[in-house]
Amino acid sequence: METLGDRQAAVLRAVVGDFIQSGDPVGSAAVAARHRLGVSAATIRNDMATLEELGFLHQPHTSSGRIPTDRGYRFYVDALPRRPDLPSRWRRSIDGFFGQPPPDPEEVIRGTALLLSRVTRYGAVAQPPRSTHVIVMGTANIASEETFERRETAQGLLEVLEEEHDVLELLRRLVSEAEVVVRIGAENPLSALREASIVAARYGAGGRTLGAIAVLGPTRMQYRESISTVRSVAEHLGRAIERLAG
Repeated sequence: METLGDRQAAVLRAVVGDFIQSGDPVGSAAVAARHRLGVSAATIRNDMATLEELGFLHQPHTSSGRIPTDRGYRFYVDALPRRPDLPSRWRRSIDGFFGQPPPDPEEVIRGTALLLSRVTRYGAVAQPPRSTHVIVMGTANIASEETFERRETAQGLLEVLEEEHDVLELLRRLVSEAEVVVRIGAENPLSALREASIVAARYGAGGRTLGAIAVLGPTRMQYRESISTVRSVAEHLGRAIERLAG
């Protein structure tokens, strides 16, 4: 983040946020109209050109606006609050499920993966406590995801999710790094995930890590909402498993 001035950082956040919402390349005139940056569209256009030179943005066509690169998304994610607000409609779904969770831990994990996939509309993965297998939900979300640029991307993701050992090792690696981890595009160690993003979190009880959960979607992911959802669900899940164990 130290490589950018305040205005360039604001322009980059605006472009990434607008692209996540619309899916269309973002032009300088649109940024000037939607965001109060206090400068002209021409100044914003110059900043966007600089951001492209620095590798944060990409211009897919000569006459179009810009879209974020993996580096642009990374900047955007790193600039988010540590604990982004959870949308109220998603909070109600999470509170509703964990208000009366199933009595069996395995069913709680299965329900958690289903909850994540339904709330975020991405693929979801959950590892039962200290287990060597994972539960996958939301594969239909991946198969129907229109924001993947190539059909082969979605197909590759579905094939990866069938490799349980690889998915489990990926989850373990990610949650060993931090409480909540975001990996974007080429940051992912598995080649099939190079055009996707994953948000993973560990859950536990009594200070012990019991397992991990994650959502998997396109790099044009709703990062703020996905991070807050995965974090909240992990915290609820840890408490639910602790109650069942006690």
